[in-house]
Amino acid sequence: QDLRTPEYTALHMRNLEGHCKQMMLNLLWAINGTARQRWAGPQQCEMSPSYIMAAQRERGRGKQIVFLATDEQAPEADRRILQFGGVTFHSDIYAHHSLFFMAVDFWLMVRADIFIPNILSSVDWNVCAIRTANGQDCFNFFTDPHVTP
Repeated sequence: QDLRTPEYTALHMRNLEGHCKQMMLNLLWAINGTARQRWAGPQQCEMSPSYIMAAQRERGRGKQIVFLATDEQAPEADRRILQFGGVTFHSDIYAHHSLFFMAVDFWLMVRADIFIPNILSSVDWNVCAIRTANGQDCFNFFTDPHVTP
């Protein structure tokens, strides 16, 4: 399957060398109000198909193709997304962790109909900043009107 549609969901799978879930739990103390009620922190570490479908439902969309940007540190989670119908960017010329790969992933996340970020990723903060400037939000992120810290 490939990504030949402007209406797709993008997500960034970032495991942070195995520390993502603990780092997310450490952040919980700083979040209050509506954001705390909707807090999905650990789910952002290994995003499940049900978490993706919740984002699509909340945005009033049916199931869309999912673009997976990944650090490849959680291969089982990546595999679940690919089996769910996800696609990734591949190149026979550039190494996976090259700046070229990051640039392609970055702009595909910016242009997505729905973007599901990992709040711990500095790349995702930049993606969400551009999306916000363009009038788009990021699911369960501080730019999401439903998540106000």
